[in-house]
Amino acid sequence: MKEYYVPKTGLIFFDIARAYGLGIVGYAIADEPDVIVEDSGIAYKVTVKGDVDVENTEQIQSYLFSDDTPYSQYWKHILKTSNVKNKLKEETIGFFKSPKNVEKLLEKHSKLSTFDTWIFESEKRKTTEKQSKKLQIPQSLELGAGKGIRSIVPSTLTEKGLELPGEHRDQLYLAILGALNASVYSFQKSGSTTYTYIVYPVPGRVEIEYIVTRAITTELREALTKSHRAGLLPTLAYIAVEIEIARKTSFLEEQTLIPSLAYGVMARSPQAKDKPYATGKFPMNLVSKIPSEILFFWRNILRNTRKKKGYEDIAIALSKFIAEPTLENYYSYIKLHLRNELKSDSIKFGFYEKNSLLEVLKNVETC
Repeated sequence: MKEYYVPKTGLIFFDIARAYGLGIVGYAIADEPDVIVEDSGIAYKVTVKGDVDVENTEQIQSYLFSDDTPYSQYWKHILKTSNVKNKLKEETIGFFKSPKNVEKLLEKHSKLSTFDTWIFESEKRKTTEKQSKKLQIPQSLELGAGKGIRSIVPSTLTEKGLELPGEHRDQLYLAILGALNASVYSFQKSGSTTYTYIVYPVPGRVEIEYIVTRAITTELREALTKSHRAGLLPTLAYIAVEIEIARKTSFLEEQTLIPSLAYGVMARSPQAKDKPYATGKFPMNLVSKIPSEILFFWRNILRNTRKKKGYEDIAIALSKFIAEPTLENYYSYIKLHLRNELKSDSIKFGFYEKNSLLEVLKNVETC
């Protein structure tokens, strides 16, 4: 058994993506598909239970999707705001082709003490050619990196994104690998503004096999290429329900914990570039406690209202209740649900069974 560590930098998406990226490296080259990513406080810990073979880099390439695969468009989503998209894609693919690079990467992450300095600071005192080749983190991968450094000089305002020193470029490649496999990008147009939603399951304790084969699926990504017409909250609720259904039906040997979904939003108007708009976490507490039959019921509602005009209110009310299961939010949702069922010309979602409804009410906060 091997243990590796991904120290947190405070950049939520960058950290989560690197953790999943390192987990995928271990999953791809180990002789047993048993890899756990878990939150250890100041770092994410990646546990690989089998023996790793760094020569087996061909398996890593299968997670760096080629142009003829359903996930290939995720290269464009993740590197959307980069000025060197093609170069960065080539560098990432090339990096993981080298057994030597993979071996050094695993060695680097084998101990927390390896990262004596913050990864955005150079460990080299003298300027070298390698050190000077810094690499900027795309805002479309990490919202907090878009305008990392600001400096004002007389009559001029300059902004420069957050950059990695040359010796830590591998951290960006790792994050790209993780983002390609563990994120959901969804898009919504409202008026003249286009919104990009970026969502990751936060790894409390998760199996990599569950993430890459059951949780983040082609079906989920294709369904949410366009977000729920009611906006961000129902989109997040839909992802939460789908991921929890996958967990409950996966018969996982290890206890899996996803406490929340980390999300970020970029907004772009016709005359401007993508800019950070919002970030946050969508709690998974309620869906983790609810029986599968209720989750299927909620999925049906969120699926059937995803593109249909006129049902935004019920989708938003249900999503608010899932995120914050208070008595007030429950009443707001259930009234709209019952009213909808009584309409003669509406989509019918059906009624709750008594026992199922009691299970829901057990988790409602009364104050």
